Amino acid sequence: MGNFHRTGPVLLTGGLLAAGLLLSACERQPDSNAENQSPSANSTAAKANDWENPEIFQINKEPARATFYAYENRHLADKGTRENSRYFHSLNGEWKFNWVRKPGDRPMDFWKQGFDASNWGSIQVPSNWELQGHGIPHYVNIPYVFPADQPRIPHDYNPVGSYIKTLEIPDDWQDRQVFLHFGAVSSAMYLWVNGEKVGYSQGSKLPAEFNITRYVKPGDNKIAVEVYRWSDGSYLEDQDAWSLSGIDREVFAFSTPNTHIRDFTVTSDLDESYRNGDFALELDFAGSGSGTTPAELTVAVSDGDRVVFSESQTVEAGGDTRFQVAGEIEGVKPWSAETPDLYQLIIEARIGEDTQVIEQAIGFRNLKMENGQFLVNGVPVTIRGVNRHEHDPRTGKVLTRESMIRDIQLMKELNINAVRTSHYPNDPRWYELADQYGLYVLDEANIESHEYMEEGNKAARKDPSAREKYHLGYKPEWEAAHLARVANMVERDKNHPSVILWSLGNEAGIGPAFEKSSQWIRNNDPSRPVTYGGWGTVDGHSTLEYVDIYTPMYDFIPEMVDYAESNPGQPMIQAEYAHAMGNSIGNLQEYWDTIYHYPQLQGGFIWDWVDQTLFKTNAEGVEIMAYGGDFGESPRPDSDNFLANGVIQSDRTLNPHAWEIRKVYQPLKFEADKPQPLESGLEFTLWNRHDFLSADKFWIRWRLLENGRSIAEGAGPALETEAGEREKFQLRLPEYDRNPSAEYHLTIETLANEGTIPLLGRDHVVAWDQFQLHTPEQSAAAQQAKAKAKAKAKAKVSVKDGDHGLTVTGKNISVQFNKSNGQMVSYKIDGKELLIKGLTPNLWRAPIDNDAAWMLKDPTWKAATQEAQLVEFRHSADGSQSAVVNTLHQLGDQTAEFATEYRILGSGEIRVRAHFKPLKDGLPVLPRVGMNLVLKGEYKQLQWFGRGPHENYEDRKTGAAVGVYNAPVDSQYHDYSRPQETGNKTDVRWMSLTDGSGSGLRIEGEQLLSMSALPVLQSDLEHDRKSVRLHGAELRPKDLVSLNIDWKQMGVGGDNSWGARPLEKYQIPAASYSYGFRLIPQKSTVLAEHD
Repeated sequence: MGNFHRTGPVLLTGGLLAAGLLLSACERQPDSNAENQSPSANSTAAKANDWENPEIFQINKEPARATFYAYENRHLADKGTRENSRYFHSLNGEWKFNWVRKPGDRPMDFWKQGFDASNWGSIQVPSNWELQGHGIPHYVNIPYVFPADQPRIPHDYNPVGSYIKTLEIPDDWQDRQVFLHFGAVSSAMYLWVNGEKVGYSQGSKLPAEFNITRYVKPGDNKIAVEVYRWSDGSYLEDQDAWSLSGIDREVFAFSTPNTHIRDFTVTSDLDESYRNGDFALELDFAGSGSGTTPAELTVAVSDGDRVVFSESQTVEAGGDTRFQVAGEIEGVKPWSAETPDLYQLIIEARIGEDTQVIEQAIGFRNLKMENGQFLVNGVPVTIRGVNRHEHDPRTGKVLTRESMIRDIQLMKELNINAVRTSHYPNDPRWYELADQYGLYVLDEANIESHEYMEEGNKAARKDPSAREKYHLGYKPEWEAAHLARVANMVERDKNHPSVILWSLGNEAGIGPAFEKSSQWIRNNDPSRPVTYGGWGTVDGHSTLEYVDIYTPMYDFIPEMVDYAESNPGQPMIQAEYAHAMGNSIGNLQEYWDTIYHYPQLQGGFIWDWVDQTLFKTNAEGVEIMAYGGDFGESPRPDSDNFLANGVIQSDRTLNPHAWEIRKVYQPLKFEADKPQPLESGLEFTLWNRHDFLSADKFWIRWRLLENGRSIAEGAGPALETEAGEREKFQLRLPEYDRNPSAEYHLTIETLANEGTIPLLGRDHVVAWDQFQLHTPEQSAAAQQAKAKAKAKAKAKVSVKDGDHGLTVTGKNISVQFNKSNGQMVSYKIDGKELLIKGLTPNLWRAPIDNDAAWMLKDPTWKAATQEAQLVEFRHSADGSQSAVVNTLHQLGDQTAEFATEYRILGSGEIRVRAHFKPLKDGLPVLPRVGMNLVLKGEYKQLQWFGRGPHENYEDRKTGAAVGVYNAPVDSQYHDYSRPQETGNKTDVRWMSLTDGSGSGLRIEGEQLLSMSALPVLQSDLEHDRKSVRLHGAELRPKDLVSLNIDWKQMGVGGDNSWGARPLEKYQIPAASYSYGFRLIPQKSTVLAEHD
């Protein structure tokens, strides 16, 4: 046993728990004579239903407590499987079930003994009944699903589910206490046991526990539960998520001794040196009588097999008694998200003839605010976070442990270190896994009254006091409900080291209820800071005095800078930023350049982790990812696909922007102004942006690329850079024959050693950076091009000019133009047609979700692209070796002109020069400047030299390395929730499309190009979002290749999805632009010639 300093045990008796005191005003016992009528509230809302009375949110419910199970012996506790305990009985599985559309149609006496439910169906518990064929899911973002008329709920549409289950009570549960546990029920429930009303609960994301000892008997017992889809509690649950109902977390019964451990609170802090652990335990007993019972209590803390703390004491337990023990443990391993070192707490109580054993993983860590920063273990931490709704595409809010582990594994792979439980306490297993694998958790109370917040904020623009008329936090009858949700969350999750911050809720306005909730936390858990983003998304800074950290939403970078330079007393951690809706996450690098520049900007939580789409089979038998409105109309207008904002898709497939997050969030970075050859090698700097891990937990690998292909690789030096520090080092590359016409890149990676990152194996690539070493020497390149041109000059062309068309032919080629529209209509090599449609000007893109709020308001460039009129068509010969065709198109209503020059060589190569010129002032920014052509469907083998392998854009290419990549064209279409622009590649040097034999077309840029090759047309991607409900999976690959050859496409943006444009530097102003490229016929023997 390790050295430690101990303080003596303290026994407190007769005290009321803070949470119990808080809730006493709203607690009452059920009326046993009330039959099935909902009890009337003894309150200002007299005669109202409980589910329409904000002052009644629980009846006969047990006080909140930490998540734990007390086993009957140490052996079972070590195993940790509750199902092996004879005092645990799971009620998960099949229940008898009845569903009605409105409360007036519910079975009024189903809870009675003898009720015949033989004609009822069944339902799995846990589940959301809408996904089991009962009613439909609704998705409405800011407004409530139902008309806002708090606290009233519609009576003509408020589905009610009635559940029946038999609980078998063993004989050895007699003379003990028996409890029922409901992990989560949405949104309100009544409970009956054997025909007697037990109690009522609302609050859909925290447990409801009931003591049913006096209602049960040995043998079969009838459990009846009545669940209301909406209640007055729903006015506090206006989250941006599906409205789903039912018993959606686990249900179980358990039995305890009459005198038993009711709750415990662990404090596992660090001393000022951050080396020694300050351990304290408060243990609360409960008893069925007024007396006490001697209890032999042992408390131990172990590190693996080594006991580092132990205390034994005989105490008098019962009633409301609390036992306290504390001590110092020397030399502990601190817990952090990077170093999730856990200790095992063992609590063993022998109470008379009964034994209770609890085992709980604990972590020692210190949290504090200092100099306007948030510190973990004395270090200002960086929150590389994401918001996470609990969501599964098939089961809705019901998640498996395996799914949670998969989420954490993906987060680790993407360098995410923190999660905000938006916007409610998550399944308890999530916190256990976060403790184990290392994730910081911002735990958020299940409070959001978004519609009332919005209305109050609008009214306050004219009269600041008007906010009090709308925000529920100002209304006395709602105060206890707010406080209860906050307090119950804290009581449940208080023992988890992963929980480093509390949130009072989300977008629920302000008012005394929040101030009092914050004060309650500070009184009962002063170890953790409090946050709250109750203002929502507002202009300017909106700090709150009663919280510790400023957590705004969607602050633009200039706002962040302004805040950081104002000498703030609170650090900024954005509760939501980088709205990841559809094709998004532009300028994330700029966000993080700003964050790393200012000490009081400590990160943020991307919105959000997973697309909340649900699987649904459409009328054609295609399984789609459904969004709001796909299951039927809601009482108020559905919010379409605004819930598809994920880093990943609902089936856990990565959305392409996930790779940008992985790169920008990487905790190690290689730097060099410009690597210069030295006698000893190239010099770089490693910046270790970890908060705790040193660089010796990783190893370095480098790869040298010539024209995008690896020609050498090796291991770098072993570094020991401390967390937060920079270290210079040199790489010595092997000798290689440098090709003066080639381009060279060096990629440096850091890979994890075994055991460094939980869930990720050895050699996982944590970080990488790429450096351009040499660019082609233009003189050499020009000489090479000249030599090639001279060799090809022998191939001659002839021109045939007809009334309607122009044909240019050579030895093995034929190119035709339509003289009436100026379009190249045929391009044949060896008699084989390449084209479906020739090059046309393209200034538009299929709107991404971020475009919808602004770009669609002025579709000037869409019309310009669709309305191209030929103004001039002319051709000439450049000797006998090439023909030149010039076209000039007027676009739109004299909006712009687009001139194209085609220089056709006898080899079949076509050199294209394009010139765009606007003809009006005041034109909007351009989505793209480029051209589109459509190839025949056999040319679907894609290869390119540029950034990849995933799609990337001007403001989202940090995470895409330069290289040569191969992929099938069909894989280039990403099925976003709604079809939209996808598949782009930036900094493209060349791209080729070939068939199975290797013949096809190669495109080489005179400058870097922006390109994409898709199996669908741009017109397939675009649709009227107001009238057409199109889904990504509903587009099937066509027998074609739509090839975009652009000078540039504007960025995707992502500051928000309701009007924010890409940053100005990633926009394309309406101005004149020119660019060029070559179309080169490619045969299987030609590839090497053009590399």
